Amino acid sequence: MTRKLLFLAIAGLCVPVGVKAQETIVPAGTILQCTMNDPNFSPATAAAGDPVLCQLHGLVEFGQNVLPRGAYLAGHLEAAKGPGHFVGKGYMKIEFDLLGLPDSDVPLDARIIAAQGQHVDRKGDIIGHGHAKRDVAEWMFPPLWPWKVMMLPTAK
Repeated sequence: MTRKLLFLAIAGLCVPVGVKAQETIVPAGTILQCTMNDPNFSPATAAAGDPVLCQLHGLVEFGQNVLPRGAYLAGHLEAAKGPGHFVGKGYMKIEFDLLGLPDSDVPLDARIIAAQGQHVDRKGDIIGHGHAKRDVAEWMFPPLWPWKVMMLPTAK
């Protein structure tokens, strides 16, 4: 997965704003947009438990800028599976649990609802495209059959 734009729905958040001693409540269901820092993040390059960092885009609520420049989401890769050799698609489940602000950190309850160029299911899993065309092409070339048969047990 190259550098993707993720959309997250948050379950309610109280974010301190600026120097003023006031807090802005972000309503449940607010959609945040962020861009992952790692351009090559995928099940092939990451393992479960690896940290994930996502830079947030600006958010304006009630005419007031809620998220300052430099705000980010921190989380981890909860689960991942690569595509199978014959059938099946890979998936990734990313959990974000912290909103980082320049002067503080705020716990967060959010789930991914969309990812650019990817399908996201109701649970927040990012579903991959699989390698159906590549696998068919490789199986149509007989000199590769011994290699493909040897690699079958390594299918994830």
